[in-house]
Amino acid sequence: MVDNYTPLSQVKVPSEKKLQNVEIDCFSLVLVRVTEILDHKRVVPERVSSDIAAVIHSIILYLMVAFTQIMITLMLLVKTEEMEGEFENHWFQKHFHNITMKGAATMISHAVQVNNHSALPHSFFVHDGVLDRCKVQLQVQYYQFYYLMIFIWFSQMLIEARSIYCLLKALVMVQVPPSNEESLVLRDTPDGPISEIVYLPHGIRALLIVTLPILRMCICMGVTYAGAKFLILQVDEVKILLKVLCMAFVVHIDEIFLKSFVGMRTVRELSNVHVAYQEWSRSFSEKWESKGWSGFVYQAIPFLGLVLLEVIFSGLLSFRRACYAYHSHFGLEGVAPVHQTFAGFVSELLD
Repeated sequence: MVDNYTPLSQVKVPSEKKLQNVEIDCFSLVLVRVTEILDHKRVVPERVSSDIAAVIHSIILYLMVAFTQIMITLMLLVKTEEMEGEFENHWFQKHFHNITMKGAATMISHAVQVNNHSALPHSFFVHDGVLDRCKVQLQVQYYQFYYLMIFIWFSQMLIEARSIYCLLKALVMVQVPPSNEESLVLRDTPDGPISEIVYLPHGIRALLIVTLPILRMCICMGVTYAGAKFLILQVDEVKILLKVLCMAFVVHIDEIFLKSFVGMRTVRELSNVHVAYQEWSRSFSEKWESKGWSGFVYQAIPFLGLVLLEVIFSGLLSFRRACYAYHSHFGLEGVAPVHQTFAGFVSELLD
């Protein structure tokens, strides 16, 4: 960081500014180091080599994190595609005489409605037939468990999405430096020195936007989608819980690497760094932060859940519901009782 503090009376910052804290991770380290070395007022000959070394170190950490997160995300997506193979219509048609998954669900539901399991074709009852596939799906006794875990997963990933949005907004709205103005200034406050990124040139700002929040958003979206697919395709409650915990670490790799490869002084410095920017509308921003975000979350999570469960995986969910109904009505050998209603799920938990 900077050795000499600029007196508060001499600091020129945008009027009506808002301060956005930076995350304590490798992405923020790149932002701070690049801003430091571009600030012509703090570049002194004695510090050039150490400043360049700090920038190179931050870029190396950035590349390590980006490569690791991208590779893990790609592997998650590939693995989920492999797992999804047996739950696609073409696989069902190939193994069950051109019957699609939705078609099988419709036939099972019809048999339940007419109260006659003989209405199903003989191929449903053979070894490794459609009803044996039902047994696999019914290993999760509580159907509502999937909805609960998807809700938790989306809620967790929205924390990362909100952090990315705040950084993106700050970088988009940060001002272009006038001539002979500092990009990074320090304010000496009662709580200690606070660094403020006040100005960024157009080119550097565009580069930082692409390499920091945009890249993080792409990784976040990939992990969110792959994680949701993993959860839906699982048929074991313990595995579902463990995968929720394990997959979440992907978006926190940047924080792990930072705390592993840099000193605690740098970590403390990052905790005192802010991006100063001017808002388009202060009244709108205040309303959004106080009420808008909550309303957005209440709508976004159910919407994303419905799209995932009832559109993308509608075939699997229809088949799974039909299997639950068939087992509740006729029973399947070797399968524990299941609960189709939320009331039954809650009553079982309370017993």
